[in-house]
Amino acid sequence: MYTGLISVAKRVSQDAGKPNTYTLYIIAQDPSLDPRSSTATVSINVYRNVAPLLDRDQYIAQISDTQEVMMPFLNVVATDSNSLRPDSDNGKMDFSITNINNGTDIRTLFGIDNIGQIYPVRSLRYLTTSVYTFQVVVSDRGVPSLTDTANVTVTVTSTPGVIFSPTSSTYNLPENNTTPAYLETLGAINSAGNSALLYENVADGFAKLAFSVNATSGDITQILNFSSDPVRSLSYVLTVRAYRQNDPTIQAFKTVRINVNRNPSPPVFGLPSYTFTVPENQALGSVIGKVNATDLDFGSAGDITYSISKTSNSPLMSYVFFHVDQYSGEVSISRSVVEDHLTSTYQFPVVVTDNGVPQLTSTCTCTVNVLRNMNGPVFVPNNTYTVYIKEDAPVGLQILDLNTTEADNQSVSYRIVQNDINILYFQISNVTGIISIAGSLLQSTSSVFPVS
Repeated sequence: MYTGLISVAKRVSQDAGKPNTYTLYIIAQDPSLDPRSSTATVSINVYRNVAPLLDRDQYIAQISDTQEVMMPFLNVVATDSNSLRPDSDNGKMDFSITNINNGTDIRTLFGIDNIGQIYPVRSLRYLTTSVYTFQVVVSDRGVPSLTDTANVTVTVTSTPGVIFSPTSSTYNLPENNTTPAYLETLGAINSAGNSALLYENVADGFAKLAFSVNATSGDITQILNFSSDPVRSLSYVLTVRAYRQNDPTIQAFKTVRINVNRNPSPPVFGLPSYTFTVPENQALGSVIGKVNATDLDFGSAGDITYSISKTSNSPLMSYVFFHVDQYSGEVSISRSVVEDHLTSTYQFPVVVTDNGVPQLTSTCTCTVNVLRNMNGPVFVPNNTYTVYIKEDAPVGLQILDLNTTEADNQSVSYRIVQNDINILYFQISNVTGIISIAGSLLQSTSSVFPVS
């Protein structure tokens, strides 16, 4: 069923000719075998979108750097003839700012609302530039959107105020900094000399307690030791304020950062080197000496531990024979030096490390002299023996087993003195100390044979 309803088939805004009137010729025809028809003419008038217009090409404004944030100081005016038709979006307008200022994003300083009012979006105090140029764009909501632009120049004038130069400072202080300790004198600049400046500490936390600011001189003084901070922070931010006595709203702020070295002092040995002397049969685990170090730092930064370094040892493996208690500094035997009978002197470094941040260390040298073979072998029970044997005792007969002790735990060997003539008749095992007959006693006329 045909209705004869006319509708828009394509946006007329896409027609490059942009006529204001379209004429349609309509034919109505019946479906009979011998159809009859009738014609009609339809005229369609188009309300074309017209670009909005700003009332001028250039706007100039001069404002003070005390202009309140979000408070309008300039109004740009635009009109759009399409606004006469409230049923159309063509006459509705939007405003925006386009940045053309060199080096500065103007939108971080100024904004514009939906009725064309320009305002600062932040404080204009202490700007490095005084003149700002940018464009204002007005756009309608037609399809496509049409626009108009105008240049805006804003000059910001400075008013006398209070400034810090520089606006920040940094100090590196040791944790054990002696108090009271002077840091600096605040020197705010007051461009209006008819009013005195006052200073105050507006920090919070430990920085508020640890530092005092003289209200009139601006002297900053540390009055509490950093060790009294239970949090043990590594840095503090002290914010100080300077303001006019007759108008506290004219003010400036400075940031003072204090970095704290929580571990200013390294541990120190009482001596640069320690020497110990021990017998080679010193018992395992026995203490042979002690190294001692101290640390002046507070808290855990002053806690120290000892260790033997595996580098710079002489001989290279000296550290395997000795142990240092990590807390007391006592040096003891951890492996028998008898095993290393060719070495009589050992040298190794002992390192003391504190528990600060960062950790600090010191090193001393330990020398251990080993007394080798302090004791000779001793015959037991005595060194005089008498043995009775028959003169016809056979060669090879064992006649005496000598026993000895050696306090140094060294092995013992035996021999008969070479210039003893009786060596012809007797022999001794160099390992066991057993004396036996080496030659027939019948060949000698002696009845007593002294043997050494």
